[in-house]
Amino acid sequence: MTPRRAWHPIIGDGYFPINDDELEEELAGAKITERTDMFGTFTVIAGYRNKVHSADGKTAQPFLCIMNHTPGHPHLFTSRD
Repeated sequence: MTPRRAWHPIIGDGYFPINDDELEEELAGAKITERTDMFGTFTVIAGYRNKVHSADGKTAQPFLCIMNHTPGHPHLFTSRD
């Protein structure tokens, strides 16, 4: 995964720009609770990560993803782990 970016007052430092392959890996095995493409140029995806991505390997951490529809551009992914 791409290194974390600077600290943000709402989401801390747990947000990342990720590429298509990293997004596919994150969504594999994830429990998606919300997915909407009503914004046109991006899709909002929320849910719980696959447990293998958590720090303890046991807890499914919540995540929020802004999937960019512009080819070649990164997606935003945020989670506690």
